[in-house]
Amino acid sequence: MSKRFARDESGFQLIELMVVVTLTIVVMSAVLLLLENFQTTTRANELQNDSQEQARRTLGLMARELRNLASPTNELPEAVERNGPQDLIFLSAAKTKPNLSLNVRNTHRVRYCVGSGRLYRQEHNWTTATASLPAANTCPATATTNGWTTGRVVAQDLSNGTRAVFSYDSTTLTRITEITPRLHIDTTPGASPAETTIETGMYLRNQNRVPTAAFSATASGIEIVLDGSDSSDPEGQVLTYEWLCTSASTPGSGCPKTIGTGPVYHWRPGAGTYGVRLKVTDPAGLTQTSATKSVCLAGIVVSC
Repeated sequence: MSKRFARDESGFQLIELMVVVTLTIVVMSAVLLLLENFQTTTRANELQNDSQEQARRTLGLMARELRNLASPTNELPEAVERNGPQDLIFLSAAKTKPNLSLNVRNTHRVRYCVGSGRLYRQEHNWTTATASLPAANTCPATATTNGWTTGRVVAQDLSNGTRAVFSYDSTTLTRITEITPRLHIDTTPGASPAETTIETGMYLRNQNRVPTAAFSATASGIEIVLDGSDSSDPEGQVLTYEWLCTSASTPGSGCPKTIGTGPVYHWRPGAGTYGVRLKVTDPAGLTQTSATKSVCLAGIVVSC
């Protein structure tokens, strides 16, 4: 006698129906897994895009603030006050006008620093004496009565690690004219999407660098020719010149503090040996004074 298998009303054997159901479950599970992976990937890409967009907006803000860099003066000679690889502090034009008797340049400090994979922004507005800089190893600095604001996260998911966020065209604060911020973004370290980099170069159009004082002093007949034409200004501005006498030997005719002015000066001090320096000043008031040069002017009782 042949075996008979139970059939449903449509004529399907139950074992066939169970196979179909099992295959359907397998297919649905695979589809759900693909959908879950797709959603996970989509969400990861969205987070990466959000972090990248936040970083771009931050670099735009930073560029605007650096374009409004406070032009250095003798009172505030360093418009860039800290040039760390992950810590930047500079002076920028303030929105609110402070007490002009104590902050004549109407400036405020701006700080960008990295801590725990985030880029923070802080600012410091002052109307009284300028507060000290925060510790370089503290980011963000605690907001205290010295005027620093609470740190605000302006970029996150940074994967810079020990890699520099900021690079500069000079290690000397007063010589910096270009700053390049470079933010590495990775919302899923070790997984997809891969790390991306957001960077831009920023030229400090208001940066004013200290001029260079250089001169020659040549004895010629009864005079000393002081020539400061080797002096220069990094921005190409016209300098003013002040010649200074620092010492004189007898029987010289004296050593006034200021000998004269102008890029070239013909000085007739009388026979003797003199110490001379040159002080140059740019239109913003930044100065540099050269080292002393000794020059001897021969006379009847003075030989050189």
